[in-house]
Amino acid sequence: MGHRFKRISSLVLSFSMLVSLGACASSKEKQEEKNCITVANTFLDASVNLDSKTIKKLDKELGVGKQFVTELKEIAGNKYVKAVMEKASYEIDEKSVEESKKKASCSVIVTMPDYERAFDDAESFDDFKDNIAAQKEKKYIVRDDLELEFKIKDGEYSMDSETAGDFIEDLYDDMLERITDFQGMIENYTDSNTIPTTTELPATTTEEPTTTTTEPTFDDGVTTQKESYGTGAIEIKLYTMSPEVAGMVKVFMTNNPDMSAKYTVTAMICQNTDKAYETRLNAALTAGGAGAPDIYVAESDYILPYTKGAFAQYAAPYSDFIDDLSGKMNNAELAKYTVELGMNNDGKTVALAYQNTGGAMIYSASIAKDVFGTDDPAVVQDAVGGGTGNWNKFLEACKKLNQKGYAAVADIDDIWNVCSRGSNTPWVVDGALNIDPVKDEYFDVAKQIIGNNWSNETGMWSTDWYDAMDGKSKDPKTGQIRKVFAFFGPAWLINYSMAYNAGSTRGDWRVCQSPVSFWWGGSWIFANKDSVVDADKKEFISRFFEWVTLDTSDTGLQYMWAAGLLNDAGTKDTVSSAKVLSMVDGSMDFLGGQNAFPIFLEAGNGASSSDVTEYDAVLNSEFAYQAESFALGKTKDQAIADFKEVCASMGIRV
Repeated sequence: MGHRFKRISSLVLSFSMLVSLGACASSKEKQEEKNCITVANTFLDASVNLDSKTIKKLDKELGVGKQFVTELKEIAGNKYVKAVMEKASYEIDEKSVEESKKKASCSVIVTMPDYERAFDDAESFDDFKDNIAAQKEKKYIVRDDLELEFKIKDGEYSMDSETAGDFIEDLYDDMLERITDFQGMIENYTDSNTIPTTTELPATTTEEPTTTTTEPTFDDGVTTQKESYGTGAIEIKLYTMSPEVAGMVKVFMTNNPDMSAKYTVTAMICQNTDKAYETRLNAALTAGGAGAPDIYVAESDYILPYTKGAFAQYAAPYSDFIDDLSGKMNNAELAKYTVELGMNNDGKTVALAYQNTGGAMIYSASIAKDVFGTDDPAVVQDAVGGGTGNWNKFLEACKKLNQKGYAAVADIDDIWNVCSRGSNTPWVVDGALNIDPVKDEYFDVAKQIIGNNWSNETGMWSTDWYDAMDGKSKDPKTGQIRKVFAFFGPAWLINYSMAYNAGSTRGDWRVCQSPVSFWWGGSWIFANKDSVVDADKKEFISRFFEWVTLDTSDTGLQYMWAAGLLNDAGTKDTVSSAKVLSMVDGSMDFLGGQNAFPIFLEAGNGASSSDVTEYDAVLNSEFAYQAESFALGKTKDQAIADFKEVCASMGIRV
């Protein structure tokens, strides 16, 4: 049976609405002798109770495979699923247990709220959650058709990924389909892994009329939303994975009535769930003609095919439609890594970003005062080794934090996220494997942080991870609340994640340089080469692109976004132009009034794109997995050997 797991970039917790979750039933004691009942409890604690700590150890315990663990983590991070499953329970039918020397099986009964009924009359997640809470248990769904099967060899129980996947598909597939439909129809496609659009018009501005329609759902379960701006006869087609750039068009058209009268911009907005956006964009570019996009957007995780890979041929060099491009780029003082990523194989600029996503360490001021005697960013930066290029002083700081009862980070993945995006050399050089020193150091960092219990093991993008932002995550050893000292990320992590989840800790955060410089995320905009040969389309593309990426005046997008003028919340973001950032006061109430722009600007200037390759998604995941395996007991030599085996299977010389 083929598995239809939802890659829940479209389903995981949204930035605008998040819920707290208490821990569910724990797994059996490790010391307990293994049998079908005990291993079934372990699997069900992960798959039904969605206990994050059990999920992380599931591959080690049962050999289900790291891909299955990744999928289950994503399901566990979905707020709708959590709302249902925190009310769910399971029971193992002991009379059904069958064991032999080679295999074991049992039947499972799962009782859960009727999620279909909960969607009735719901217009938001809060409505859905309230409906779940109001349901009486006698109305719950009882699933008594679920089976578990285990293999036994030398007394060790295991479950292959196919069997594990069948169980999860049977339990969650329909639920996830229903959630996708609900979010598409009701929540206007808010995507927690895409930075929410900040380009809402100020309340005092007369908004450009917008026509919104929704196309039918495709076979992959992802729906394309269509929005139109302007009333002109000339159509400009925009393909994008989020409402962000579409929102910029809306502002541009409002501020430029002549453009609105001459053009109609049709924005095709499709989330990149299971690469749905990439698939649609690639098909449209390849087909060409009237249906091809005139403007399209790519994120950092998948930009290479459009700048240097199979689809690079469709991108127009900016010099074809912007006069004095070099002079304007120099004037804007764009972050180097953003420029490098937007170049094609001939060294021509075919895409520019509008954000500087250099990352910093975002730390708790109150914890810093308690442990280091001050919350001053310069002092704290020195204490953690900010800007040193290694983790030596940070690990020393971890010991001090631990002695005071604090977790250094929410999860070890927070550290890996820095290392994977902060290397100076790529995974593959001249066809051969290359392990950058920053990545190599991560093995030992992971072992110390995991071995010494210096993290709360929340997993990134989980409810527990978000709870840590409000000081509510728990010590995995004691089960007691333990506050977390630091997160690592760009300004967007503050604006669109922490700001919505910090609760009582708002105003208690500060930023300083990370021990290792890194960048994270960002979007680049492209023009179709066939579109810029049309004089009318070229006119729109030229004016819009320059306004978004190169205009340093106080009416350009860069200034308006950095100054917090694009929405009523006054959200300030770090833009790609250093010149603009130097013109704007970047103080934020969330950071206790600290001006964060100089820190993020320095971080962006220190970031490099030289490590970006088409191998990153697979190798980053595999390397992180092997590092955690090393931390949990595997020898480093064996972990590296297993990593190299994966590299060799991809045709990389090892």
